[in-house]
Amino acid sequence: MKRILPLLLSTLVLASCTSGSGFKPTPELQALADCTGISLEKLGAIYGEILDLMDSIGGVIPPGDTYDIANGNYTITVSFGSIAGVVSSSDSLIDGLGVGESATATWALNGGLAGAAQVTGEGTFTVARPSASIFNVSGSGATTDGTCQFDFSGLNFSTVVGGGPVGTITFTMTSPDGTINGTMTFNGGTVARVVATYNGDTVVFNIDLITYAVSF
Repeated sequence: MKRILPLLLSTLVLASCTSGSGFKPTPELQALADCTGISLEKLGAIYGEILDLMDSIGGVIPPGDTYDIANGNYTITVSFGSIAGVVSSSDSLIDGLGVGESATATWALNGGLAGAAQVTGEGTFTVARPSASIFNVSGSGATTDGTCQFDFSGLNFSTVVGGGPVGTITFTMTSPDGTINGTMTFNGGTVARVVATYNGDTVVFNIDLITYAVSF
């Protein structure tokens, strides 16, 4: 199944549309929403790189990555830092992730690349394959990108072969502009919809997963 997981699960990168509500956010809320889009972009990049590595185990490791089959240790170089962690599984991954198998990757992001934004973070992703056409993904962690602190306590969704992800990411975004708590919903289509609480009020916005721009 080489290269299948990244192709299927990278459907996080899709086009979006606006909510068309006419709602005008305050500058502070707009900044927090923009932070959420920026953070999702980084999380998506980390997620994609780790899945790419996991899918390549037993075959050709992607250029710039390292993997030690004896202990599962790996490193990945990305444009905004370097990722290191351990892939572990009670199943044999020598031929990739088979039906009925699962694997967990811990990760830590060091944003110390020269000339790159100082993005840091850590977390885990667990990928399970209950059938030939379905992949279930769960995870948690946090990233910091400048003043944007993104904590996701629950990432849970499924991806079916030929379709987009269906599920949610529960998160808290904190910056000097305040805090929002919310849930991103992926429905297998082309919209990442966010319903969040800000200063006691419910706010709704979409994230364009091509540009990661936000629209209310």
